[in-house]
Amino acid sequence: MAQSEPRTAHNVLVRRATVGDLWDMMAIEHQCFTAPWHVEAMRMDLAGPSDEKIYLALEVDGTLAGYIGAHYYVGEAHITTLAVTPRYRRMGLGELLVLVLLQAVIELQGTYATLEHRVSNRAAQQLYRKVGFVPVRIRKGYYQDNGEDAVVVEMDDLQNPQRRLAIKQLHRDWQRRYRYDVQLSI
Repeated sequence: MAQSEPRTAHNVLVRRATVGDLWDMMAIEHQCFTAPWHVEAMRMDLAGPSDEKIYLALEVDGTLAGYIGAHYYVGEAHITTLAVTPRYRRMGLGELLVLVLLQAVIELQGTYATLEHRVSNRAAQQLYRKVGFVPVRIRKGYYQDNGEDAVVVEMDDLQNPQRRLAIKQLHRDWQRRYRYDVQLSI
């Protein structure tokens, strides 16, 4: 009988973010973005009605390593922020956050998700295309820090059985690629 590989996985927890996460999230915000959110805007989103805002925090071995946030209204989710601290990038954690958020939107009976990303952000472009977002237009001069254009991407038909199955399959594929001990508490 062949021995199984020793499990060396990080413990990953994806949970609802709270106002208590604000300062850790702001630290990540400043590490990741040239134009970080203002602390009061982030506080208002975290304290806002839970049926209108979806914020998920991702911990690795007990330390906040990333988050994703979306505004949700009448079946539509607008992803407003996604950040993973540089130490934990290129480890599949941003992809996990997007997949878990999409699953949360589906469970809320949402039908549509959208977001913007910088034209120059190739990593974001690859991630969003991989999970099924489709580019639909360019917003000229969208980013105030440098006037860079934004690519608007969207995913519709989230309640379509084929779309739901595709997202579940992407999550299963992710689990096969990454050897994390993942707990979801959303």
